[in-house]
Amino acid sequence: GYKVVDAGDFEGALLIFRRASELDPSRADLRELSAQCLMQMDRWEEAHVEALQAHQLDPDWADGAITLGRTARNTGRLQ
Repeated sequence: GYKVVDAGDFEGALLIFRRASELDPSRADLRELSAQCLMQMDRWEEAHVEALQAHQLDPDWADGAITLGRTARNTGRLQ
């Protein structure tokens, strides 16, 4: 997935990260990576759902919390 991201193919990377998440749904990092791809494509509502799921899987993970905050801000959930 990272090579696909580096090539700028965020849709392709999203498919890879989502498939990996289906195979191992306990991994918060895969949800957060999906959120990052969605943010790059300005799909903020979907990104927020992924970020929220990542945060629920690992509420103590700082990177996940930061991504959740970014999506919340960009979807108007934070004032």
